[in-house]
Amino acid sequence: MYQVRNEILRKARESPLHFNGRRVLIFPDYTTAVAKKRATFGRVKKELHSCPGVKFGLLFPATLQITLPSGTSHKFEDPDAALDFVEKNIKSVVAPDSDAWRNQVVYTGLVFSEQTRMASSKLPLLLVLLACVERSLAASCVVDSFTVKEDFDPKRYAGKWYALQKKDPEGLFLQDNISAEYTIDDDGSMTASSKGRVTLFGFWVVCADMAAQYTVPDPASPGKMFMNYQGLASYLSSGGDNYWVIDTDYENYAITYACRTMKDDGSCDDGYALVFSRNPRGLPPAIQRIVRQKQDDVCMAGQFQPVLQSGAC
Repeated sequence: MYQVRNEILRKARESPLHFNGRRVLIFPDYTTAVAKKRATFGRVKKELHSCPGVKFGLLFPATLQITLPSGTSHKFEDPDAALDFVEKNIKSVVAPDSDAWRNQVVYTGLVFSEQTRMASSKLPLLLVLLACVERSLAASCVVDSFTVKEDFDPKRYAGKWYALQKKDPEGLFLQDNISAEYTIDDDGSMTASSKGRVTLFGFWVVCADMAAQYTVPDPASPGKMFMNYQGLASYLSSGGDNYWVIDTDYENYAITYACRTMKDDGSCDDGYALVFSRNPRGLPPAIQRIVRQKQDDVCMAGQFQPVLQSGAC
């Protein structure tokens, strides 16, 4: 890669000239595609002030990287493929100002003809679309808009569950061998006892025992509960969190979610989620696909890590 870059720079230095008082470099034909992508990228970036928060980058030599709010990155060498990706995630198109794009483009020492600008016209459109996609996706990450399991049935949910994946919150959290046993009391309320390994003081690894009680603030939405938890040892924390059952089939998998603090726009600033299974050995591929979709629905795709189940606790 560096050999290619050095060769391009060497060729460029062989043909310097001046244009409108600026010293520019005319690259050979074999670098035109790379040069126009990179230059157009820089030009469009300046035009995106109306769509703040856009996250994208151009990798050497000419690869477009799109990073969604979830943290998932997609790389494209072909602007057409990237454009197709963007168009699947938007409902409207905001085109760049045509008058501005008809003007002569001079950027980072590269001069482009009208034909060159027309050939690279899809990349500006792509980046403007991307900015609007980011804004749309950010709006869809409002916590109150997340859906939970419809008509959640705690009696069917009761029993033993093993955590297979987790997205940690800030601060101390169970690290592995996490399991929970849910029971339904005589009054219909749900309680749980859970276990998991945790590292204290940076070196002391212990199996922590926790207890929790669940209440339903809104009976019309039984899948949105509030959890009060206590560590069954003086060195373990106690507190309360939301406990939302995003989805479950009761027999194989469950996905729970909690947001501790929210941003001003209603999206989650600090939260956590767990993927549970009735079987500590894992989930079948068909269910894994469902789980991945639900992770994306709560704007946490790509943020989960596997949870070891070795029987240590």
